Amino acid sequence: MMTLNTAAVRKLTLISLLFVGGFAVAYAWRVKGNGAHTDTRRPADTLTGQDQLVMVYVGSATCAWCNHPAIPGLLRTIRGHLLAKADTMGWQLVTVGVAANWDVNEGIRHLRRLGPFDEVSAGMSWLNSIAIRYFWRDIPGQAATPELLVLARPVDKPDTAQVAGTFEVGDEILLVRKIGLPELQTWAAAGAPVPGVAPMIELEARRRSGRATLGPRAPVF
Repeated sequence: MMTLNTAAVRKLTLISLLFVGGFAVAYAWRVKGNGAHTDTRRPADTLTGQDQLVMVYVGSATCAWCNHPAIPGLLRTIRGHLLAKADTMGWQLVTVGVAANWDVNEGIRHLRRLGPFDEVSAGMSWLNSIAIRYFWRDIPGQAATPELLVLARPVDKPDTAQVAGTFEVGDEILLVRKIGLPELQTWAAAGAPVPGVAPMIELEARRRSGRATLGPRAPVF
């Protein structure tokens, strides 16, 4: 069996510490980048039958307000508030980033600076697939940047499903739509309040006759 003298052990220990320290610095730099997010919440990585609280950020790399220095920290604060609300209800928080840019790469760079997001969509300007859903078709509203929507998405994974990975997903319900930096700042400073969702989701559950009971409810948050 090989043995090491005291000096060799000290040398190896120092090398190990330098390696670990260097890795930690490199990792921190990679996450933070040049003013990028420092949010440590991991994106959702598990498919569950939990109902979802969905946060949709809509911005643009060419929008001056979307590139305001306050935006990254503001989104971190809002994510934290919404995550706490989702946890209280036993729901899953899902964050979506949308860049209303023609250039996909330009849009992705913008969203990368503001993440993390569970989903991202960029390209096709205001005819982006997600933009169509939340501005022109399913949940119509004013198209502007920066804009943030909060929705309730009923999700169920029936125990009796014949196919593994089968899900039942109800219609999304719009809870909050905030437009412009001042409105977002005021809302975040107040704790990002969201109207009670229980009545709306129970109504959706009754509409979809025969579906299983949805997850735990809180009257308001």
